[in-house]
Amino acid sequence: MTFQDLRHDVGSQLAMAGIPLRTIADILGHRKLEMTLRYTHLQPGHLREAMTVLDQAGKIALPTTEIPSRTGTITEPA
Repeated sequence: MTFQDLRHDVGSQLAMAGIPLRTIADILGHRKLEMTLRYTHLQPGHLREAMTVLDQAGKIALPTTEIPSRTGTITEPA
């Protein structure tokens, strides 16, 4: 394992812990957030958790608009 590997690991662990990217950039000494994004790799399980949160948020009832079409009525978010 190299020093760069450790930097990538630290960046990823901080990102998965919910630390803001600007703070991670400061810790890693990056001037640009683009570089920090290269160092923050999320684990698949963490991404799954984020999608679960998004799925739960989608279960909130949103106002809809009905649009007539040839095959029936289409209901879309307003």
